[in-house]
Amino acid sequence: MKNQYEQKRANQDKLGNNNKDNSFAASFWNNLLVLPEAVYSQTNAMNKRAQLVEVIGLLIAFAAIVYFLWDPITAAMKGAGSTVQCDISLLLSFIAKTATLGAAEIPPGCEAEQNTLGEKEISYLRSFAVQRIKAYHSDPAYYGAAASAFPTDSQGRPTKEAIDEWVLDNFMADKVANCWKKVWFGKLDVFKRNIVPTSRNICVVCNVITFPDDMPISWKNKGIANPVKSLEAYMKAEGYGKTNYYNFIEEGQIPPPTPQAYTFPIIKTRQTAVTYMETKVDTFLSGYNIVRNIPGASFTTAGAMLNLYAYARKHTSAITGKAEDMKQLFIVPFDELEWVCTDLVG
Repeated sequence: MKNQYEQKRANQDKLGNNNKDNSFAASFWNNLLVLPEAVYSQTNAMNKRAQLVEVIGLLIAFAAIVYFLWDPITAAMKGAGSTVQCDISLLLSFIAKTATLGAAEIPPGCEAEQNTLGEKEISYLRSFAVQRIKAYHSDPAYYGAAASAFPTDSQGRPTKEAIDEWVLDNFMADKVANCWKKVWFGKLDVFKRNIVPTSRNICVVCNVITFPDDMPISWKNKGIANPVKSLEAYMKAEGYGKTNYYNFIEEGQIPPPTPQAYTFPIIKTRQTAVTYMETKVDTFLSGYNIVRNIPGASFTTAGAMLNLYAYARKHTSAITGKAEDMKQLFIVPFDELEWVCTDLVG
């Protein structure tokens, strides 16, 4: 019979053997558990590298977006929510395709609006016209040319012709201002992005206006020889946001607009277009001689182009060393745009 000492020693040996067995098992299971952890660590490292590549790609894409859209985005913030604006990427795609004779649908937001001014709207606006014309004459020093552009009779009452012309100018001024917002306040910069050939005259037609058969008689007398000349005076006299119409559209136009850009005839059989054009001075000069010789266009298209011509002569690449951009809003007969625009959007 084993004494207590021998029994204790035997128990210790048994315990030691058990511990060896347990140590082996623990090592086995630990190694087995470490394996997926190692695989996970390696996979996680690969995922992190993939994520890093993805982040870098996103940053590059974001930088590209900022490059192309920063000016238009800030411009849109300036007049956010005011109108539907041309989508720049789609506009450039359209222009690039048309420049290479490809087929392209007009980009969303770039379509021309079809407008007319009916008798119901004219009648509604006449009461406002009377109030505003009287205001012009009550303070001619403040309103400037508006007082002479919209005359009154011997008793100080606005003439019928003045009232109807004010209504027309009110309608047209809204279209011009909306066109300026539609083209991102002149921030399209189609040539700066090196997508469109610099030998193009890019025109975005914002509005195509048809004058109704029952238009006021005074409008019918505003043809090629006697066009509407009061729009600029109206835009300088009437408020628009925190400024007036004229100051709103002037900022960003190159060169600054002149009265000829907003002098337009009313021709019943021809539509009128509110249009934005971007072109290079050298490109414009090469085609101007054709435009200015168009019969009957002295107060319309050629007149609107005269300001651009004078600017282009002073800023041609032969003088400045580079072909600068010109950006202009103008109103001309729709069917004459083909003489000045190589790419017509709208």
